[in-house]
Amino acid sequence: MTLDDQPRYVPYLPPPPPPPPDPRRRRVMVAVCSAWALVLLVGGVWYARHGKPSVREQTTIAQAQSTVDRAIGLVVDAAGAGVVPAITGYDRLDSCEITPVRSGERYDREVWLATAPGTESALLNRIAAGLPRAYRPGVARPATTGTPAPRLAADAGDYVEITGSVDRAGLVQVTAGTGCRPLGQRPAADPTATPGAADRAPVEPVLRQLGVAAAHWSIHQLPCGLRTVEAVGAPTATLDSLPTPAKPPVVDRDDVYADPSGLLVRADGDQVTVTFTAGACRS
Repeated sequence: MTLDDQPRYVPYLPPPPPPPPDPRRRRVMVAVCSAWALVLLVGGVWYARHGKPSVREQTTIAQAQSTVDRAIGLVVDAAGAGVVPAITGYDRLDSCEITPVRSGERYDREVWLATAPGTESALLNRIAAGLPRAYRPGVARPATTGTPAPRLAADAGDYVEITGSVDRAGLVQVTAGTGCRPLGQRPAADPTATPGAADRAPVEPVLRQLGVAAAHWSIHQLPCGLRTVEAVGAPTATLDSLPTPAKPPVVDRDDVYADPSGLLVRADGDQVTVTFTAGACRS
């Protein structure tokens, strides 16, 4: 091998070392990151205190109760004079699925409104007219054959829906429902022990006249002061056996009886519900 046949190598020159870090740029990056973290922290604290949920699932059954109670109070207020109300408890309807891995529950509160037979549609219209405009209330008649039944619908806010319909002649039912949402803290149950003598006084004579030997008692109350004492039992006599009161009853049928004192009797199958409601909600 001659000198000309030997391989030739290109000499390796290492790259120059990187420039030293600019301390000013590092300080700017740290300042930007810190400022952004502060914005997120302040925004989170503000939303926790003042922000409104953007979906129903961000609220709980316990949080919805105040909206439900206010809605029912406004319904009774809008119904006006000449109507006998009876409110139910804030009761659990059933369980539901918020997501495939997250369960929820549905609660509602109802109010039964006894009105002179033939005035049920007028009552629903009066309630719709008396509810706040923010509720966007309305009464619709479904496009079906025969005599269409009017239905009340309104949005009480906080994803609480108000619905109302004619249950039977002389009786309208209005419901404020939570829809499916997390339970949160379980709402306190209404008292179910036998009430005191003063609370039982308007109801017990009716139970005796109807032959109800054993009744299940409960008391339902709204924060505004409206209060219903309820007794449920199996009668041995019909509503026809009730005596005629001093003032003409609001409803006097074989399945519904109501008088202006606040007494309401509903017969459903083999049981009867006797309620006495006092107090008022005034918006």
